[in-house]
Amino acid sequence: MKDVRNDDEDMITMLRRLDDEPERPGRVDLARAVTEARRRRRTRRLTGASGAAVLAVAAVAAVPVSLQVIRPALSGDRTAAATAGPTATADPDATADPKVAATPTAGPTQTAPVPASTPPTRCTVHRLSIPGGDPMSLVTGADPTGRFVLGRSYPTGHRGTYPMLIWDNGKPRRVNLPGDDQNLTDVTTSGVAVGHGWTEKGPVPYIYRNGKVKKLPGATAGEALAINEANQIVGYREGERNQPVIWPGPSTAAVDLPLPGDGSWGEAVDIDEAGTVIGVLIDREGRHQFGYLWRPDGTAQRLPTPLVDGAPADSFRPQSIRNGWVTGIAIRGGSGNGGTGEEVSTAVRLHLPTGRFVEVPRSSFWPQNGNAQGWMVGFIGDRAGLLTDAGPLVLPPLHAHKSAPGNTGWMISDDGRTVTGQSEDAKGEPQAVVWRCR
Repeated sequence: MKDVRNDDEDMITMLRRLDDEPERPGRVDLARAVTEARRRRRTRRLTGASGAAVLAVAAVAAVPVSLQVIRPALSGDRTAAATAGPTATADPDATADPKVAATPTAGPTQTAPVPASTPPTRCTVHRLSIPGGDPMSLVTGADPTGRFVLGRSYPTGHRGTYPMLIWDNGKPRRVNLPGDDQNLTDVTTSGVAVGHGWTEKGPVPYIYRNGKVKKLPGATAGEALAINEANQIVGYREGERNQPVIWPGPSTAAVDLPLPGDGSWGEAVDIDEAGTVIGVLIDREGRHQFGYLWRPDGTAQRLPTPLVDGAPADSFRPQSIRNGWVTGIAIRGGSGNGGTGEEVSTAVRLHLPTGRFVEVPRSSFWPQNGNAQGWMVGFIGDRAGLLTDAGPLVLPPLHAHKSAPGNTGWMISDDGRTVTGQSEDAKGEPQAVVWRCR
């Protein structure tokens, strides 16, 4: 059997061969492709089938929902609304990292009001420094202010074990995360990060705080995917069918999030400051995906299906939740999505306080994450880009390659002034970068 630790390298090679492919933006995102390689590996192990047909592209059964689509005012005319919900539980064992000065934030009982911000019109790119000068690096997450950036580097001759990095205002710090194919996925404004490393028995979830790495309790195998300011963590417990879970605190065992009862399974992918969780569930047959939401009061519901070109999507995969905004990808058509005909994809954003999908300026944009303004970051063709209420904004690359599948924006700060991601250098190798915008 092929060594699964080579999945990342094979995916990167495949992406290089796609340089001349004119469409399908989801196939030219390096970081997302690496993530999907891990997902396919996990699915092959659980189902014994080809995971590419199951998880290479998100797919859900079409559920016609009549939703009013509202056109947003420019951000300067509004303040982003917060999701309502009961008080989030603070981590009783949390202590401040003496080496890190915490960024002021609201308490864990509510989401801080986010001042409206004017969409940026110009950005400059800056390469993040890598200890040891490794030839390639990626960004895997960042906090909502843009101060802390997560990533990993790829040393020459590496064999599946990677140096984990946390940049604090541009200064890198290495983190020794156990296992292979390690990944730091999310971080708070005080520098508390979560992630996972792979073993022969599957992924193991970890938390990094106060300069130490600790295994999260209650999940022999699984991944920690997101954390909020109250140190509530979400992800999944790996099993025959993956179970979405929440860790109420770093020292508290994982708690199962309730599923619909129809045989669906999946993972919790993000959590907001009020404790509202979003996830992606897969149906009993393992063919379709849909969005799901768990509220802090214990209630849960399936997220509505957005429209793509006036018709219900065959696929909806929410990717982030922030200050009442759920951002994600909707796809209609294509046999891989349970649909027919040509595949059409679009970025979507759902405003939870009103329950309505808000119009996204039309463009060939593929989102990775959203911020508190409802703006998105990702890529436009083979360039990293933003999508704000004012429309798309292409981010400048490190090098003006004719085609650069490694370019993507990964996270955007709440004020829209800091964007993190990766951009290809003169040699065509992806490098962790930060864009400063105004």
